[in-house]
Amino acid sequence: VIVHATASSPMGPYARQSELLPYFAHEPTVVELPAALGGGYVLYKIGCADGAVTGSNGTGLVGPCTDCSNGTSLPKAHCPPPTQVYERACQDVLHAPHPQGPWKRANVSMPQWDWLDVNLGLESHAPVVLENGTVLTLTRSWGTPPPYPNSAFWLIRADSWDGDYYKVPNVPQPFLNVTMEDSFMWRDVSGNFHALFHAWAKIHVGAHAFSRDGLRWTLSPTRAYGNIVQTTSGGTVQYSRRERPHLVLDASRRPTHLLTAM
Repeated sequence: VIVHATASSPMGPYARQSELLPYFAHEPTVVELPAALGGGYVLYKIGCADGAVTGSNGTGLVGPCTDCSNGTSLPKAHCPPPTQVYERACQDVLHAPHPQGPWKRANVSMPQWDWLDVNLGLESHAPVVLENGTVLTLTRSWGTPPPYPNSAFWLIRADSWDGDYYKVPNVPQPFLNVTMEDSFMWRDVSGNFHALFHAWAKIHVGAHAFSRDGLRWTLSPTRAYGNIVQTTSGGTVQYSRRERPHLVLDASRRPTHLLTAM
């Protein structure tokens, strides 16, 4: 589910305020719209929030997987096989005038969408809203055939958050020729574009890409973060993976905090 939680600082503790969407919905990303264009906030997410098991299962398959206990699948557990039908059924976002809501769902239009390559629709969002309202974001496909990466990223744009979304033409697509997931994109104080990813190569760590214009990107040879985390007591913990990177930015768009899921 997707919930709204608040804290006095990014370090928490956080208090749950309300549930925005029931299961199955996850990986929300919220962007602020330019004040000159009316302001407000848009929440991009994955999943239809209609009771389906996961975002990769058909809309008619509801309820939990069979033979599961306390969140663990037992040896005879059965979950429906993944398809792309579900993603095509719920291409929508949430909009609100304030972070506290009220949030309303709005369908997004994707005319002439390339469902063969970009088979998940709008997924693994990384939206950046420019001053004129244009949205530049990334979306991921899964199981794409060679020569594409198995988990490929595509550069997507729309003239406004509630406009038509389509692949950016006349630029290298897929976005980068490497298998990754979980993207987060932002612009720095100088206007340069940056993006973080969960990379699968060798070990599960963070990847960093950068661009001057947001259209042509370079993947940095230096990883953004590793899988060893320092604890407040002075020790370290090595995790098998660190997914879903998000940043907290200050008023000058400088990163102050990195959030990951482990």
